[in-house]
Amino acid sequence: MASTTATISDNLRALMGIRQATVTALARELGVARNTASLYVNGKQPMNTDQLAAAARWLGVEVHEFFREEVYKLSAA
Repeated sequence: MASTTATISDNLRALMGIRQATVTALARELGVARNTASLYVNGKQPMNTDQLAAAARWLGVEVHEFFREEVYKLSAA
């Protein structure tokens, strides 16, 4: 079973891929450096609850979607 940070980053990365969103755009949305956003996307650093909420709003999903065990597929609608 993956760690919570890994599950969040896997779903974040997949949702960003579905919406063709960039790490640079995520960084801008969260008000962090691009390198920091990259750490979030790659599961190297956990996001706090405010960042999770902001990322969810930006991607148009509910926060709980980041915690799905079954990671989103790029073919998802």
